[in-house]
Amino acid sequence: MQRRCIYILANPHGAEANYSIESAAEIGSVLQGEIIYLSRKNWTSQIDSIYDPDALYLLSTHGGFGEDGCLHAYLEARNLRHTHSKSWSCGVMANKHHTKMLYVSLSIPTPCWTYRGTKYLPPMVVDRQEWISKPLLGGGKAGLRMEAPKSNGTRIFEEYIAGSLEISVCVVGLAGPGALPAIVRSRSRDALGVLKAATEAPSQEALEFCTSAAIRVHRALNARGVTKTDFVLDKNGRAFAIETDAHPGLGKSRATAQAALKAGISYAKLIEGICDDC
Repeated sequence: MQRRCIYILANPHGAEANYSIESAAEIGSVLQGEIIYLSRKNWTSQIDSIYDPDALYLLSTHGGFGEDGCLHAYLEARNLRHTHSKSWSCGVMANKHHTKMLYVSLSIPTPCWTYRGTKYLPPMVVDRQEWISKPLLGGGKAGLRMEAPKSNGTRIFEEYIAGSLEISVCVVGLAGPGALPAIVRSRSRDALGVLKAATEAPSQEALEFCTSAAIRVHRALNARGVTKTDFVLDKNGRAFAIETDAHPGLGKSRATAQAALKAGISYAKLIEGICDDC
């Protein structure tokens, strides 16, 4: 696919800045494009300064305005092509409450949660219920803690599902989206957000369910490029969706690239495919 120009946009701010910088650098190693580090205060002016209706704007922007739909909406208002999903679907994925409401509408199991003092869904655990407090907005694993629910508009409180495995499924493409092989990692209550190589394998049934559910979420959002939906398995092997990432990390060591390799897709082909799906 011939392109006049590619701008690789990065968001060097916030809790996910390192992911963005890493992704941009490694994308730049396989694509001929200029990396633009967006300013938190002046990013709109930066976009205006590199305005080119024939260019492709590759979004290596994790967290904040670079992932919640604001940057996407600005580009769309100017008829500029960008990778990843449209602004409205990014807005859903960036908000954990809205994402969980989407799971409910699709009949995909998700742990019960509390937001602004209201509890959603009956609890799965009745004997020893615990709660994870999560920032309402943004992705990544930063800011997780065990905490009883409060009436808070900036955080959600999700029932903690005991189980040692987390499954991540990346889905790529707009028309007829397909899932990459699942990435399975181990988790621990004592180290929230820290994922390690799995020492056990989930059932084939659980893998198939997570793959099917991730594709359904991707389709419902009319997502494009790539999304990543994370699931936790309880002690009985049942899967629960916990979040969907509109901009999963694109560094070579991250889940998306590793899943692509498992499918026989090189890193360069993965990035080119994301570019072509715009």
